[in-house]
Amino acid sequence: MREHTPGPWEVDGAKVWARTGGSPFLVARTIHPTADHVGPITAGMEANARLIAAAPELLEACEGMLQLEATIREHFGHRYPADLDANCRRARAAIAKVARVSL
Repeated sequence: MREHTPGPWEVDGAKVWARTGGSPFLVARTIHPTADHVGPITAGMEANARLIAAAPELLEACEGMLQLEATIREHFGHRYPADLDANCRRARAAIAKVARVSL
């Protein structure tokens, strides 16, 4: 069972919102890297918010890729692109950060 708020998440400037059961609620707010920043939202803050908002879909895509990788291994053994192993290790590591477990 997932502990995180399900997606999709929406971006509004530097804020990331989720909608579960109707009303939106704040998932995250990005801030400027310098604590003394006062002013308009920067392009970096918006880019970070977009990355955060994509997290549920990115997680789902990584999990789907690993399921496909298992099917490929089952049917083709080790006759698949060499970089598949490296990319699957990176996907497993990213999922482990979310799940707080080793895969």
